[in-house]
Amino acid sequence: MGLDMYLRAKKHFYDEDPVSTKIAEAVGVNREVSEVIFKAMYWRKANAIYAWFVENVQDGEDDCFPYELDREKLIELVDLCKKALETQDATLLPTSKGFFFGSTEIDEDYWWDIQETIKSLEIALKDFGNDFYFEYQSSW
Repeated sequence: MGLDMYLRAKKHFYDEDPVSTKIAEAVGVNREVSEVIFKAMYWRKANAIYAWFVENVQDGEDDCFPYELDREKLIELVDLCKKALETQDATLLPTSKGFFFGSTEIDEDYWWDIQETIKSLEIALKDFGNDFYFEYQSSW
């Protein structure tokens, strides 16, 4: 049990898209593929990152439903993480208390979550082009 957070990259296909056909053939299905979903990132008990998503994507309330967000929001988070890391200013990404949300201490685990967020989101933004959109969801 605990706080788990998922970022997915999704792409929709339209009728008779050649990529859709190739995907269907690759998995041995004689149907059109309408959407593909990739795991872009996973966090475990990174409650400061969780708090950012709640405030900046979920309008202040987490209902554990998926929320669509664009690349610009993820770039905003990366930039904020970089600033917090460079200045060692944890007030930029405050922790959040919750049932099994993990430690709220500003320690090496906190900074590791910030570093991993930067690294993984930069890779996801590079790997998934403008024809993808992102979806964030927490579970606790």
